[in-house]
Amino acid sequence: MTTTIEVNVMGWNPDWGSDNKPYFTGDFVFQQISPPGKELMTTDGSLNLEHLEIDGKVEIIFHLKSPFVAYQNFLYPVFFDADAESNFWVLEDKGKKPKKTDGPTGTGQFTVTRPDEHTLKVVDANGDHKSYIYCLAMRLGIDVSGDNLPEWFVADPKITNRGNDRIIRMAQYQSAD
Repeated sequence: MTTTIEVNVMGWNPDWGSDNKPYFTGDFVFQQISPPGKELMTTDGSLNLEHLEIDGKVEIIFHLKSPFVAYQNFLYPVFFDADAESNFWVLEDKGKKPKKTDGPTGTGQFTVTRPDEHTLKVVDANGDHKSYIYCLAMRLGIDVSGDNLPEWFVADPKITNRGNDRIIRMAQYQSAD
C-alpha cells in the first residue's frame, strides 16, 4: 500500500551562502493538505514514519506555493528545475549535508518526478530502515555566480525509513558560517 502525503511548501527570506555553500537557504514551512484526518506532517515538516506506523511506499507531493520570493527589495521567480532529480539531493544520514551531486538514484530508495514547475513528487520505497538527509532544492531566478543559471534555493530536511526508531525532522539546519 502506498501512503500519499501532499504538502504545500512556502519559502521566503533567501540568504546567499558562500564558496563552500554556493546556494541560497531561507525560511520554509510545510503545510500538509492531504490526506485529511490525522496530521502526518507538521508545519515544521516533522514526519515520523515509525511512530505513524506507515508501511510500504510513501509518496510525498510537494506543491511550491511561493512562486516569487523577495530578495534585496526585488521579487524573483521560484520553481522546480526541469531535471526532476536535481531538485532532490539526498545522502544516508552520517552527519553530512547532501549537495547537488548527491542525487536520489544511488540510494535505490527514491524516485523523483516533476509534474510541473511548481510540483515535485518523491516516492520513498521506505524499505531499508535507514535515515536520510535530503535537500528540497528549487531554482531562484537570480544569477549570483555568473554562470547564467538561476541559483538554488534550498531547504534541508531529514527522512527516516520505517524500522528505524529515530524521529525525523524536516527542520532547517542552521549554518555556523
